[in-house]
Amino acid sequence: MTTLANLGAHADGVLIAQSQSQKEVTSNALDNLLSNATQKALAITISDAVGSPVSADRTLSADEFFANVLFQLSGTPSLAFGLRLPTSGNHAFIVQNDTAQTVTVISGGGSTVDIAAGKRRWLHSNGTSVIALAPVHDTTGSGGGTTVALASDLDAWFTGKPGPGQLIRRWTMTREITLPAGFAGSHGYAGTPAADVPAVFDLWHDDGTSPTPGLIGSVTFPIGQHAAIFANVGSPGTAAVLRPGDILELRAPAGSPADSALADISLRLFGEGDSFRGAAARLTADESIANNTTTAVPWDSTIEDVGGFWSALNPTRLTVPAGVTRIRVTGNVNWDVNGTGKRIAWIDKNGGPFAGRPAVEQQAVSSAGSTTRQNLTSRPIAVIAGDYFELKVFQNAGASRLVLSGNDSWLSIEALT
Repeated sequence: MTTLANLGAHADGVLIAQSQSQKEVTSNALDNLLSNATQKALAITISDAVGSPVSADRTLSADEFFANVLFQLSGTPSLAFGLRLPTSGNHAFIVQNDTAQTVTVISGGGSTVDIAAGKRRWLHSNGTSVIALAPVHDTTGSGGGTTVALASDLDAWFTGKPGPGQLIRRWTMTREITLPAGFAGSHGYAGTPAADVPAVFDLWHDDGTSPTPGLIGSVTFPIGQHAAIFANVGSPGTAAVLRPGDILELRAPAGSPADSALADISLRLFGEGDSFRGAAARLTADESIANNTTTAVPWDSTIEDVGGFWSALNPTRLTVPAGVTRIRVTGNVNWDVNGTGKRIAWIDKNGGPFAGRPAVEQQAVSSAGSTTRQNLTSRPIAVIAGDYFELKVFQNAGASRLVLSGNDSWLSIEALT
């Protein structure tokens, strides 16, 4: 049997010699260090600096950094903060940001990575620069499950020198896309930099609610620099949410670069889609339901609406947008306290019944002080764009009764495909 001159392991810069006393103990210690560095988590609480509203940066020691793979950040810092790494060695690791602020991961004087509140990133540091090894992940908190946000980047390019105010690119949204605050993660490049004045391109957002689009961002190509600088306009530090049907335009400066050398630009706006599409409508005021009358409940607000399913113009409806082919509908009704007559609730598609329609019929709860609650859930339903669903109710108590507002009266729709 061939034997090795040493075990090939490295402890504090010294190889473990085959003849070393208690070499098994040293090797076991190394195994433990390796196991921790690939599996162990370190919880870190972030707080403001003492006597200051500025959030304190957290600096990891070499022992902390190289002995852990997951860094779970929590606490209530007032402002964005930094997580500073040792300026030596190579290490792949994960940062989970469970604070309400953005954290910048820093190592040496090279590139850094920003991680927004509630996000998780897989990173690598070589002691100088930090780079991202995987996309941004949404999270439900430390130890919780994760869902990968859909990549929804927006590209634009122009060959040659754009004219004053020229439209460079127009995007029409087919799904909800979020452009992070400050357009973090976006990049732009000029083949020929501006020569005499900075060239500031405008980002205009038309969401259909105003006669004219709103200016939401700028893309600046500084004099003599190839790389672009991105910034919010009007709402610094706020993400821009683009919904299906919204229009985003990139336009060249009105005055320059007509007198500038700037040419051959390209850029990519970093965007995230939502892997969930659906909506939940609710009541913010009690709704009176006439006796012996079928009524479609007119919802007056939404708990959420990812994809544009609800509109105040048709408040009883949740309408299927383009790109959705199968859904599930769920509803809940909470009637006021009254024990007389029946309470019926059901869900209709396009104004009428459909195969697999959920429905509940029962006598009103007669216990003193008790409301009557009814819950409905559909099977998965094949749909096309424009199909709509309504929750309808009926009661025969002999007088008008109320569907109560609050947490127990709602209608939701979830896109399955």
